[in-house]
Amino acid sequence: MTFTLSRRAIAVRILLLLLGLALLNACGRSGPGAPLPPPPTVNAAPLTPGPRTQLATSRAAFDAHPTDAAVNLTYAKTLLAYELFEAADVMLQRAAALAPDDVDAPYLLGWMHTVTGNATQAVDEFARVLDKQPGHPQAMLRRADALRRLAQMPAAEQQYRALLKTYPDQPNAVFGLASVLEARGEHQEAIALLERLVEALPNFGPAQFTLARAYRAVGEEQRAQEHLAAYEVNRNWEPPFEDALVDAVKELNRNHLALFARSVKASNAGNWKQAAALLEEATSEDPSFLVGHLNLITCYAHLGEHDKVEKHYQQALALSPASAELQNTQGLYFKINGKREQARAHFQKAIEFDPEHYTSYENLGLLDYEAGDFEAALANYGKASTIAPQSPRSWLMLGTIYLKQGEQAAAERAFLEVLRPGPEANAALVSVTQAYAARHAEAAWTSFRTQAIERARRVGMLTVLPLLMKTTP
Repeated sequence: MTFTLSRRAIAVRILLLLLGLALLNACGRSGPGAPLPPPPTVNAAPLTPGPRTQLATSRAAFDAHPTDAAVNLTYAKTLLAYELFEAADVMLQRAAALAPDDVDAPYLLGWMHTVTGNATQAVDEFARVLDKQPGHPQAMLRRADALRRLAQMPAAEQQYRALLKTYPDQPNAVFGLASVLEARGEHQEAIALLERLVEALPNFGPAQFTLARAYRAVGEEQRAQEHLAAYEVNRNWEPPFEDALVDAVKELNRNHLALFARSVKASNAGNWKQAAALLEEATSEDPSFLVGHLNLITCYAHLGEHDKVEKHYQQALALSPASAELQNTQGLYFKINGKREQARAHFQKAIEFDPEHYTSYENLGLLDYEAGDFEAALANYGKASTIAPQSPRSWLMLGTIYLKQGEQAAAERAFLEVLRPGPEANAALVSVTQAYAARHAEAAWTSFRTQAIERARRVGMLTVLPLLMKTTP
């Protein structure tokens, strides 16, 4: 028996076949689950030319290979670097679908949700990472932190303890666990953890705050006040932890401000060549970036590249002819090169432009001190300390000069003023204790040290207490 199909039946079968092929094709592109989301439309207009070009290059690579997981992830990272989060979300979802066994895309999704304040989704994404790599330390820590922010304390504690089994001294995990214990009223256990933590990392502001709260809860108000004062010195500092993937994303940002931030780290580490290269890129990206030109003067002064110092001085001068900071920076350049009178002229010019520019008074004071003109140095450092009493440098030098002149009481008063919260004060106090202890009899030093310890506790400078307590004349 022969069967024949009507034209309508044939058309229906062809349509079903085409739909089936389309679904198979979609599944083949995205792996298990839904089809790949369409690529995002990105508005790069607010960015400067360099980042716009960078994004265009990354997008062109994606357009050429839209189903390549690595290319999708690279484009996602570039979008993340410039905080284009909605577009990055789409590309990370694509990358995750194209490489379902890889953890980089879900980890970056978790990090992005952490940054944007969506702790619930962050927990879910880090859980996906840990399903694939159960010992992933960064995902463990970030998931525990997100759980703590959601007040899911038992789950957070479990995650922190799991991480600490492998990394028992990881400070962020120790702090997280102590915070969980303190939140549920286990104050003594939290205090034990936090005391060890702030002893090793006294600038860990949030740990100092949590420790102060725990001491207050157990009725030790004086200890609470000490740690609260230490928190006020460094409210937001937390120890960084190694996260190569996130660091690589941040390195992609070639915005002039991001380049400047990295140059500061390089110069603080004494890497003037790297700092100069970053600043050259930053000022090329934004030629009107005055601070970039100023810092390039400093970099090239240390590198001895005098023609480049002059180049950036002239560029900065064109941008801001009456800049006190520029004159002060140029004065430092001349001082580094032993040209004291030219340095003095620039420091004085800075003060003409800004009579409150205390660092120029400090620099004039140093020139006077090095020349042996102590009275002029006292006048300049005195002016600086009046304008900016928080600057330890002025008080340190005032105390040093008074000490040389045999004015012990005035020296003691000045040295005590060094004990002010600030990033430079600890280093300054090292010089104080060494110089002062070496010049005074034991009784005088003991009296000063007692006052210094009391003041250090009051202003929260707990980092200097071990130094004060062990120093002897």
